[in-house]
Amino acid sequence: HMTKEELEKVLDKIDDIRALGESELRHMGTVSMRMQQNMLSAVERGMIVRDVLNEAFERMHGNGVRRDGAPEWRLYNILYCRYFKHRLKNDQISARLEFSSTRQYFRERTRAIEALLNILFEMEAANLGKEEDS
Repeated sequence: HMTKEELEKVLDKIDDIRALGESELRHMGTVSMRMQQNMLSAVERGMIVRDVLNEAFERMHGNGVRRDGAPEWRLYNILYCRYFKHRLKNDQISARLEFSSTRQYFRERTRAIEALLNILFEMEAANLGKEEDS
């Protein structure tokens, strides 16, 4: 069971494929099911972990065209700007997404990480259901 703090540490290393392959996410059933063989290198596992993270992240998108200030895209945009695309600093993201305060931004960033974690848990539960059916 991963915590939001552990997920945040993994997201901080999203560009380090080897670190992803050695992270706790490698133990997820969602990751294991995608491995064609058990003896994969850390880099190969990391690529699968990154694919799973990207899939979970894409499930967060809002409706319509992505806009920085759109409320339905807020959590997606925080993760997009911080981890998945630009690697911007927190104050840059806060200004870009028009937060009224840095404190508000950090609360929303926590919500975004929790939302991503919940999606990962949902993916895991769905895969457990598939295993039980077979």
